[in-house]
Amino acid sequence: MGIGPQPSAGFYPYLAVQVAGALAVAGLVALAAFALGWRARGGAGDRPGDGDRPGLVGAAGSGPLLAPTVLRWAIGWLWVIDGLLQAQPTMPNGFTANVLMMVLPGQPGPIANLVRWAIFLWQAHPLAFASATVLIQVGIGLAILAGGHGRIGRLALMVSIGWGLVVWVAGEAAGGLLAPGASIVSGAPGAVLVYVVAAGLLLIPDARWVSGAVRTLLRRGVAGVLLLGALLQAIPAEGFWSARGLAGLFDAAAQSPQPSALAAPLHGLAGLAAAHPIALNAALIAAMATLGIGLLVGRAQARWAGAIAAWLVFAWWFGQDFGGLPSGTGTDPNLALPLMVMLGVALLAPAHRYRPSRLGQRLWHALTQPAAAAAAGMLLLSSGVALSATVSRASTSAATTVGGTVLRLPPEHLPDVVLTDQAGRPVSLRSWPHRVVALTFIDPLSSMASPLIAQELAAADRALGSRARSVELVAIDANPVYRSVADLRAFDAEQHLDRLRNWSFLTGSLPQLEQVWARFGLVMVVHPMWTVTPQLVIFARPGGVEVARVDDQTLPDAALTRSYISLIGAELRAPAP
Repeated sequence: MGIGPQPSAGFYPYLAVQVAGALAVAGLVALAAFALGWRARGGAGDRPGDGDRPGLVGAAGSGPLLAPTVLRWAIGWLWVIDGLLQAQPTMPNGFTANVLMMVLPGQPGPIANLVRWAIFLWQAHPLAFASATVLIQVGIGLAILAGGHGRIGRLALMVSIGWGLVVWVAGEAAGGLLAPGASIVSGAPGAVLVYVVAAGLLLIPDARWVSGAVRTLLRRGVAGVLLLGALLQAIPAEGFWSARGLAGLFDAAAQSPQPSALAAPLHGLAGLAAAHPIALNAALIAAMATLGIGLLVGRAQARWAGAIAAWLVFAWWFGQDFGGLPSGTGTDPNLALPLMVMLGVALLAPAHRYRPSRLGQRLWHALTQPAAAAAAGMLLLSSGVALSATVSRASTSAATTVGGTVLRLPPEHLPDVVLTDQAGRPVSLRSWPHRVVALTFIDPLSSMASPLIAQELAAADRALGSRARSVELVAIDANPVYRSVADLRAFDAEQHLDRLRNWSFLTGSLPQLEQVWARFGLVMVVHPMWTVTPQLVIFARPGGVEVARVDDQTLPDAALTRSYISLIGAELRAPAP
């Protein structure tokens, strides 16, 4: 029985309703624009003869500048692609575990609180926020594409900056820069920060593009990212001078579901990193530092750019796993691809302009206003959906799974395996034949998910009162490295779990733990500095027969409807089937 993110049965019908509503709003926007004479006054995008208008730099009729146009199209389509990636079927149930929970460990307090707030909102209203994110990002992309150089385009760029900063801080934890293990190779500081910077550059007047000032900014920005990457890779606290830290950088990409032809080189490089971490890390630092300095001061810019593009392809594959796109859980193409776009735009002649054919102009201008109206409809409706979900007491989480908040399991006995508890005693998972067992998996080094689920179990235990004597709370170590009895005791003492008489925290050898993890369908995702642990509870009735499962992807609104504590308590109080 796997516990990976399951497709949401109600997601696509819910999303279809939202899209239909967005199109209806788009129709109203188009009618209002037509009634107000929008077409006559302009504003959707570039029109034939833009080069003749006062205020544009260059010869009359020469058309828009090529460099900012290429950048606008690239960023617009990247936002559209990111929005479509958010429409993958596992996103409502899997976004918190596969994205938000993975960026949380090691973050400073303010950033961690923002990410936890995002986790709480998403888990309470997964359908609403998943669909709203799709519409917002596709709407931003369409507005940037359809708006062109006009007022609509500039407004879309400003909206993209605001939304991008929200995603970067609350969704990506500042690109992971403030937590241990940050590396440009694996994607820090994040693709969305590049989108924000690109939008800011597109708001700069054409005169600065023609003078070459923006081109210089682009070149220095890409060089600065490479030099930052060299610095992060060299800082001992980031952990990349150790075999575990550097190998984990590539192992994290290799763990993603993908064809074996793509995964085999990742495993090979991870093995090389484990065997020679100092030499390989020094080579990575030297490569990024050399490329960054060369792009800043070197004379043959095109040659340096070609070498940097090759390095970015390496990082995109070996460190960023193509943004996780083969896995079905990726939310953007990651850092390397938009950075290549910025590098390419920096090489374009600053004053070069283009002029499309008349047929192309007519076709494009026939599409811009409907596309702009559709974008407006998506942005308006999605903003309303997100706002109403934020303040609503209702929850859409129960609709994301066919079975509701509790998944009933076919009767199956707990595995007959002997592990070691926190007191050093051998304990079997079938040691409690007359008790209800609540079984979970805990990483003793975790700073978020494991303490949370442990405290929720302890609170449910207290709520049971005298019936707690009929319950055993059991946790199995979920960290493949930190699995000693001393590690278990330290976690228990920190969380005050050593005061519970019916609490058992079990560990064992790595083969024993891997056997148990496999039995419950768990895959422990190991990052350079932490382990991503599923938040899962398996319930077994007296006799050790599994009857139900609850995980973090099916929680109701904990603060406003039925909290996780009361859900566990209710399940423990339920009569045995």
